[in-house]
Amino acid sequence: MRGKSPFNKPQIRKTDVYRLLLKLGGEARWKDLKANLKQLGWGPTTLKQTLDGMVVEGSIIKEARLGAKGPEVWYKVRIPDEDIWKSFKERLERGETSPKQLRESIRDKAQSLKGEERKIFLKAQMRKIAELMMECLLAHQYMYVRGICKKIAAKDKIDIIANYLFDTVFKKEVLEYGEILAQYPEESMEVILELLKEIELMP
Repeated sequence: MRGKSPFNKPQIRKTDVYRLLLKLGGEARWKDLKANLKQLGWGPTTLKQTLDGMVVEGSIIKEARLGAKGPEVWYKVRIPDEDIWKSFKERLERGETSPKQLRESIRDKAQSLKGEERKIFLKAQMRKIAELMMECLLAHQYMYVRGICKKIAAKDKIDIIANYLFDTVFKKEVLEYGEILAQYPEESMEVILELLKEIELMP
């Protein structure tokens, strides 16, 4: 019987779905995956169960996105990166920042990946880097406007303090994050455009 086939085991099914997602560019709508059932040789229930299992184990991510006809269910491949970001966050909590070490960790991981997996990984990392850059700029601006709002000093003095902080603290971090983005221009360009569209700065 089909259910007893050695090629119908859960782990083999997960591998087949993973490969299919990579073939579809690393992410796909539920209906696009269903359209490939003939290639997989399963029914929709088996596909759904396999996807749910992969979401639980963390090898793929399930998202709801707004499509032309309303909300759509999407699935996308997830390349583990906890080893990269855990140490970075720990240093950040201690008041230390090390974009250089972050850049080296991303490079080392990227070198171990190939093809679509490498592209998916780099896009995810460049998005996080771009978000860090935005947070850095917004943190500086928040300090500036808070100083004005709380009237901690005359505005001209606050301007001097804010400019000094940017030149001595924030500027270095922003430039270092920019260097990481510049190492992977294709993936960085894609994620920056996505972020701009999300905040409606691009059509």
